[in-house]
Amino acid sequence: MSAGFKELTGKDSADKCRRIEAFYILQIRWLRPAIHCPNSFNDGVKRSMNIIDFKKPVKRSFRGNTAVVPQLEKVLTVILKTDVPVLMGICSDGLRSSSRILGGEFHAEYFSGSVQAGGSSMQVELSSELAFLDTRFTLVTQLGELISVESQGVLLMDEVGQQELQNGVWPISDGHYQCTCTPRFKVSLGPNEWLEKSAFIGKTEYIQDNETLISFYRMKS
Repeated sequence: MSAGFKELTGKDSADKCRRIEAFYILQIRWLRPAIHCPNSFNDGVKRSMNIIDFKKPVKRSFRGNTAVVPQLEKVLTVILKTDVPVLMGICSDGLRSSSRILGGEFHAEYFSGSVQAGGSSMQVELSSELAFLDTRFTLVTQLGELISVESQGVLLMDEVGQQELQNGVWPISDGHYQCTCTPRFKVSLGPNEWLEKSAFIGKTEYIQDNETLISFYRMKS
C-alpha cells in the first residue's frame, strides 16, 4: 500500500456506506418528500417505503350529521293574473308557451301592494309529466317601492294530472300536481334589502284558469 492511502478496515467501510446512504436519502427526500428510500445497503437496519395510498378510505367528519336543518318562514303571498297562454311550438328544449301577466296583488307581514302589468310566464314542457317555468314580474308596494322578481320553477304531474291536461282541463285538480320555484329579488337600497340577502323557496298553486297563487318562504338556519 503506497503512502497517502490508508487501507479501509471493515468498520471504516461500513461507516462510509452509511454516510453515502444518508446522503442519498436526504437527496431523495428533498425531491420526493412523501417517499422514504428503502435500505439499499445490507447493514441490518430495517427500512420501509412510505407511499400515500389514495385508494384507502378516509374517515369522514361527523360535522355534516350535526348540521341544523333550515326552517321555513312564510314571508310573501302573490296572486298573479295572467292572459291566455300563447303556444310557441316545439323548440330545441321542448314545447314552449308563454302568458302575459296582467296584474295581481301581494301581501306580506310589513308591506303589501299590487303586481305591475307587463310581466311574463314562460312554460317549457319536457315531457307529459315535467315542465319548467320561468316567471318574471314586478311588485309595487303601497309606498311606491318596486320589487323585481325572477322565479325558476318545476311542475310535476301524476297520471291523473297528465290526463286532465290532455283533456283540456285547467287548472289541474289539487293533489295531482306539484309546483315549486326558486325566486330571486331585486330591490333598491332601503328597508327591503333583506329580500336580496336571503334564500327563498316558493310553492305555486293554480287556483283558477287565469290566476296563480305563489307562497314564498325564507329559509332560516
